[in-house]
Amino acid sequence: MTLKLTTDQPFHEREQRWSEPVPEEIEKTPPSNESIEMPALLEEMIDQRIASHHQLSQDKPKPGQILRIEEVVGNQGEVLWEFAYPLAVLLEYPTDQSEIWHGWVVCHEVDYAAEWDVLLEEADRPCDPLAQMVQTWNPLEINISSTTVVLAELSEERLNAIRAMADEYELRPEPDTKRAVPGSIMDRYLGDLRLLTGTPLGGEDDPRWRYQSLYREVAGKINQACGSEATGSSLFDRLITQLIDAASTLGESLIPMPFVPQALGAKTSKTQVFQLEDILRLEVYPPPGDRTLQVRVEILGDHHLQASVSAGDLILQSEALGPAHPKADFFLTVDKQTLQLIDDMGKKRLEWTPQASD
Repeated sequence: MTLKLTTDQPFHEREQRWSEPVPEEIEKTPPSNESIEMPALLEEMIDQRIASHHQLSQDKPKPGQILRIEEVVGNQGEVLWEFAYPLAVLLEYPTDQSEIWHGWVVCHEVDYAAEWDVLLEEADRPCDPLAQMVQTWNPLEINISSTTVVLAELSEERLNAIRAMADEYELRPEPDTKRAVPGSIMDRYLGDLRLLTGTPLGGEDDPRWRYQSLYREVAGKINQACGSEATGSSLFDRLITQLIDAASTLGESLIPMPFVPQALGAKTSKTQVFQLEDILRLEVYPPPGDRTLQVRVEILGDHHLQASVSAGDLILQSEALGPAHPKADFFLTVDKQTLQLIDDMGKKRLEWTPQASD
């Protein structure tokens, strides 16, 4: 084929025509001295990033700092995975392991703000454009080695406002879907505190449900990375000791029982199981990184029991257990919620508030 083309006269003529410029077909564009202006929003984001880089102290970690996360580091210092796009975290306090801090996920997608997302405002500057919104519904624990630069630093007053919103979320009612306006923001008041948030979540077609699901999954993976055997055991052992002491205070004795995993949804082998006389059985599952305990209460025989979880004077969950409804699962936030068990004679058999510190 190559030999045929090289000896093909029409081919050479066409090749010659293609290689020669045709002046009348060439549009000459006069040179322009005008520069293209950068979009105002992009220019503002660049200014924010430069300001945060030069004005913020990089002395970390401190409560109120928002730190950039580019990779997740395990408790042995190993890099478990890297993010294709960086995240951020607002630090609240160190856990019983000083390198592990509790906080909340921080993101930049304010168009997806819901009623429990707190937007940063002018008073919070300087802040990097990556740090625009605190997800008070999405707590996490993270190894400080997973973080890099300081993106923002909130005042103590603002951090307390974030805490108040997170506490409010724990007592949240069902969202008022009639007030859902995706992409909009509104003023929220907690006492004298004013916060800027999104609107409540709407129906199933509200894209913010999927958005939150994705971010919860990310936070869950970061929490798991911090959930080493040593860290989990240390906290969990203290909580179990507190449970036994709480029963003893009421004159009750919790008898340890073997844990038998079920075929579906089996829990970790660290699950603790107790029996209280012939009345009930308790299964306590180790907390994930967000410090939420799962407790399964199961009635034995034909006994009856009222089981409830409360936060202060507010009852969050209440179950009447008996032969027709023998067991129920309860979820307790450490340091904030109480499990109470009362038998059919009105006697209190257990009152337990799990606490992270003794």
